[in-house]
Amino acid sequence: MGEAKRLGFYANGEHIVSKTEKYMDAYNPSTGEVIAKVPCCTEEEVEYAIACAKQAYPGWSSTPVIKRVQILYKLRDLLVEHMDELTYLVAYERPGRRPRETCSRPRRPRSRRFPLRP
Repeated sequence: MGEAKRLGFYANGEHIVSKTEKYMDAYNPSTGEVIAKVPCCTEEEVEYAIACAKQAYPGWSSTPVIKRVQILYKLRDLLVEHMDELTYLVAYERPGRRPRETCSRPRRPRSRRFPLRP
């Protein structure tokens, strides 16, 4: 596979490159191959992520339930839209699994979307 990709961390709506020098290996359990390097974030980075979450909480908690549900439905739509890619990634990480593309028919999400009033 070559050089494993160095991952960052996510805070305040951004993917951030860690300043740490220490990374842990993430393995493909099927092959034992290192597929990524995960940062052992610095104490300051952890504190920053916690502060960002605390800052975001009041806005999220005061968002009307109907709006939060719409956001979660959007997340669901994105998961369905990218199901093939996500299926491949899960199959890549877990031994003995085969991607859905080899199945005879595509799987439909079980949940139903109910109309929401704005």
